[in-house]
Amino acid sequence: MTSQKGVIIATIIAALITAGVTLYVYFDGKEDGLLVTETVNHENPKENDEKQHVPTPRITFSEVFITPVDTNIPSSFFAEITNTGSKSANEFLVSVDFGEATPESCEVVSAGSAVIDSGGSSVIKRWEVSELAIKQSLYVVCNLNAPFFKALSVGEGNLENDAQLTFSSYKEQREEESITFLEGVLRFWLVAFSGILLFYFFLRLMKSLG
Repeated sequence: MTSQKGVIIATIIAALITAGVTLYVYFDGKEDGLLVTETVNHENPKENDEKQHVPTPRITFSEVFITPVDTNIPSSFFAEITNTGSKSANEFLVSVDFGEATPESCEVVSAGSAVIDSGGSSVIKRWEVSELAIKQSLYVVCNLNAPFFKALSVGEGNLENDAQLTFSSYKEQREEESITFLEGVLRFWLVAFSGILLFYFFLRLMKSLG
């Protein structure tokens, strides 16, 4: 009887290990792909509580990508900016500070929205967007002489919050998303070993009960 109890306990432990490792792999692979933004709220908390049920626009950076290495050909900068709020965003500004890099050319693509180049400098590009409807995106594409940007920002207009993504935040996000080949192999063998262990103890349990 003691032997049977030991086998049962071992089987339960093996099952928990397998479930834990499997869930870890699953949820780790399901991390939110949205890039982290830093927001600055211009209203006080009391006003926010009063307006929490009022439809508002919310701008997020759905995807940002820049060429990971410097090459002899121009580097590419790409940003997808999406209105994930409950109201159209109107008359707001999009700006990209390229810092040490120099943009050779830029284009903003947005279906149904008027986008006006509002100037800037040789390293800072600004655009005024007349309207960005709910769930609609606009795309900023630039060719650069180096794979770098200092900050991507949106603000003003009817936006309650300014949003900004810095290059350091972008790099941190990419590093968190990347899984090395060795880590992938290790996780695979952890799941495989746990499954084999569970199957082994299951056979022992069936044998002891039989």
